[in-house]
Amino acid sequence: IFEYYNQHPELKDLIRFGVSLGSTIRQRDNDAMGVKNVVEAQYGMEGLEQMAPLKTLLDNDIPFHIEGTEPEDDEDFPTWYIQKAVTRIDIQGRTIAAEESLDRESAFLALTRWAARFIGAQNDMGSIQPGMLADIVIFNGNLLDEPIETITNLKPVMTLVGGKVAYE
Repeated sequence: IFEYYNQHPELKDLIRFGVSLGSTIRQRDNDAMGVKNVVEAQYGMEGLEQMAPLKTLLDNDIPFHIEGTEPEDDEDFPTWYIQKAVTRIDIQGRTIAAEESLDRESAFLALTRWAARFIGAQNDMGSIQPGMLADIVIFNGNLLDEPIETITNLKPVMTLVGGKVAYE
């Protein structure tokens, strides 16, 4: 697939991938059926390790972003996604496909600038610069300097939407 993709550069403007770490790193359980880690039960560990191939996509210059959902609890904040993209450690403490981990900057971009590119809004959002929409989340620490093991301790303290405070 990667060879075909790289032989057809016109695909780079047409195809973009959203990658969910929830399938690989935070699987759902089916308590009613007594099944923990539903995806692993379906595909096995080998299949699980082929999911969310972040580094492979990056190395092949294939546009992607990391998808998330609305925060339901602390592990759903964007810092959780950065940590998991970098460490690939699942909720049981196992490392899932370590070779697919991203460096911190790429993980951050996959949640911001690359997500804006995914929806065709890279000229309006995804980075902080003049002329861009001012939708910004401010954390109580530096996302790029906090040790990766404790990055989930960082929490939003302010959110600006359209240049106005929406949360503080």
